[in-house]
Amino acid sequence: MFFLRRCIGAVFFFGAPVFLTVVASAAVCLQSIFGPIDPPNVDRDRLVQLMKFRDFRTLSSPVIAGLAERNDVEFGRRSGKMPEFRFSSTEKKIYAYFGAKRQTNGSCFETNLRLMARAKYFDWMNRFETLSSPEQSALMNEIIDDMKWWEELYMNFLRAAELPIPSLAELMREFDEMIESFKIGAEAADIARIDRFKQRMSAGFVAREIKNTVNGIPGISVLGSVLLLSPKKTNEAGEKATKTVP
Repeated sequence: MFFLRRCIGAVFFFGAPVFLTVVASAAVCLQSIFGPIDPPNVDRDRLVQLMKFRDFRTLSSPVIAGLAERNDVEFGRRSGKMPEFRFSSTEKKIYAYFGAKRQTNGSCFETNLRLMARAKYFDWMNRFETLSSPEQSALMNEIIDDMKWWEELYMNFLRAAELPIPSLAELMREFDEMIESFKIGAEAADIARIDRFKQRMSAGFVAREIKNTVNGIPGISVLGSVLLLSPKKTNEAGEKATKTVP
C-alpha cells in the first residue's frame, strides 16, 4: 500500500510539469488561432491554421480583406514560387474520403477561401472603377494573370492528391455560384456592380485568349473556357473584348 502511494505520488510529482506544459502549449495554440488577428503580421503557418480552423464569418470585413492580402502575398503570384504538393497514400485517401463526403455548404476552409475571394473581388472591382481606360486594361491583365495562377495551383493540388479534375460544366457552375454568393447581403447597386465587373472579366479573358491565338500560343485555359462559355455572359462582354487587353 505504501509502495502504491509512493508510485501515485511520483506520477503526480513528475507528471504535473508535463501536464502544465501540455496545457500551456494548448493555450498558446488556441490563442494563435482564436485570439486577436493583425493581418499584416500573420505568418504563413498561422495563416494556414486560421484558414483551417477559424470561422471568418465572425471577422470584420477589413480583417478578412487583410487576410486575403496576406494569402495573396504568401501563396499567390506575388510570392514568386508556386507551392508544391506531395501527399502520402494515407493523405490521398483522407482527401478522397472527405471529397466524397463533402457537404452542400462545404468545409470551414472552403467558406473562408470564398470570403477571401469575395474581398479580393471587391478590391479589384473598386479599384477598376476609379481608373482610366489604359489603367483598367493594365489592372485587368494583372487580374487575369492572378486568376490563371490560382487555377494552376488548384489543378496541381488535385493532381497531387489524385482527386478528379472537375469537368468544364462543373467549373462553370462553381464559378457562377461563387459570384452569386458575393451578392449575399449586398445592396442592389453593389449587385449590379458585381454582375458588371464579371462581364468585364469575361471580356478580358476573351481578349487574352484571342491575343494568345493570334500570337500562336496554343490552348485555352480552363478558367478562360469557363468565362468564355458562361451562360450569364452578355453580348456587352464580347463587344468589349478587343478593347480590354491592348
